[in-house]
Amino acid sequence: MKKEAKTVKKASTKSSKKSAEKNVLAGNEIFDTLKPNRKKHFGFLYRVCFCVFAFCCFLFAAVFLIFTSIRFESAIYTSYSEKSTLKYRVHLKPNNYYSASVLESTDKINTYIASLIDSIDAIYDYSFDIDDNITMRLSYDIIARLSITDEREENVYFEKDYTILSNKQINVDDAKHASIQENVKIDYDYYNNIATGFRSTYGINSSSNLVVMLNIHKLSEDEKATILNGNSVQQFRIPLSERAININLKYDNLNNNSFVIRDENFNIASNKRLIVGCICIIISLIFAIKVVRMYEKLSPKLSPFDKYVRKLLRTYDRLIVESRNAINLDDYQIIKVNKFEELLDVRDNLKLPINYYVVTPHQKAIFYIVSTNVYMYTVKEVDIKSR
Repeated sequence: MKKEAKTVKKASTKSSKKSAEKNVLAGNEIFDTLKPNRKKHFGFLYRVCFCVFAFCCFLFAAVFLIFTSIRFESAIYTSYSEKSTLKYRVHLKPNNYYSASVLESTDKINTYIASLIDSIDAIYDYSFDIDDNITMRLSYDIIARLSITDEREENVYFEKDYTILSNKQINVDDAKHASIQENVKIDYDYYNNIATGFRSTYGINSSSNLVVMLNIHKLSEDEKATILNGNSVQQFRIPLSERAININLKYDNLNNNSFVIRDENFNIASNKRLIVGCICIIISLIFAIKVVRMYEKLSPKLSPFDKYVRKLLRTYDRLIVESRNAINLDDYQIIKVNKFEELLDVRDNLKLPINYYVVTPHQKAIFYIVSTNVYMYTVKEVDIKSR
C-alpha cells in the first residue's frame, strides 16, 4: 500500500509540474498577446524633409554625373603648310645649234629663242602637311590664260582661258600629309600662233603672255572644320612673241602657312556616368512629385462656394466690409435680391458699404446693405452646385 501511495504521489507531482509548465507557457502566450504592437511612424514633416533632401541629393548627383560625362571642346586651331615647286622642260624644234632636243630648267640656260620652242612640260610637285590628322578632299585644275594687251600691259585686247587639266581629285582620309605630282604639256607653238595671228590681223603693237595656273581647292569633309585659305594658285608665265629674240620663263613657287579651325563641340566621355545621371534625374523627379502631392494635401481644396465667395471679395474688396457679428434683422424690412449685381446697384444709389457675414462656414453667407431697409443677397452652397 505504501508503494502504491508513493507512486500516486510521484504521479501527482509530475502531473502538477506539467500543469504548472503549461500554465507558465499559457501565461507567456497571453502576456505576449497583450504586448503592444509598436510600429515605427514617421511624421508628416519628417517625410516632407526626407523627400526634399532626397530630391536635392539625386538632382545634385544627376547634374554632376551628366556634366562630368560630357566633354566640351572649344574651337581648335590646327596649323598646316603647303608647298609647291615647279620644274619645266623646253622641247626644241630641230635646229643646227643645240645638240639636245630637250632643255631642263636645272640647266644653266634660262633664256630661250622663241622661234625654236616647240612645247614646254610643266612639272608640278605639291605637298600638304598638317599637325593633326584630317579628312578632306583636294581638287585641282590647270588653266592656261592667253592674254593680249598693249605694250605697257595696261589695256587688254584679248583674253581667253584654255583648260589643260580639269577637276582632278585626291581624297585624304584621316592623314597628316597629301601630295600632288602632275606633268602637263603646253603646246607653245599653238598659243604663239594665236597671238601672232591677232597682232598681224589688226596691225597693233601688243604684248602677249600665256599664264598657266595650278588652282588647288582644299575642302574639309568634316562639317565642323573649316580650312582657312582653302584656294591656292601657282602661276607659270610664258611670254608669246615672235618679235622677241629671246624669252624668259617666270614662275613663283607656292609656300603658304595657315590654319584649320574646328568649331566648338562636345563629346560623351563616359556612357556609364551619363546613364546613371539620367536615372538620378528620374528618381529626383519622383521625389519632386511626392513633395508636390504632400503640399497639395496641406492646402485644402476650395469648393465652388468658396471660390465664388473669394472671387466676390477679391473683386469688390473696396466695397465690402467683413462682419464678425450677425445683425439683428427684427427692426428692419428685408428686401432680398437675386443677384450680387443688383446689390451693387443699390450700393451705388445709397453710397453705403456692402456688409459680408458668414452664416455657416463653406455653406452659407450673406451680403447686405443696411439702410432704412436691409437689402440682402444670400449665397448657399446648394445653389452654387446646382448652377
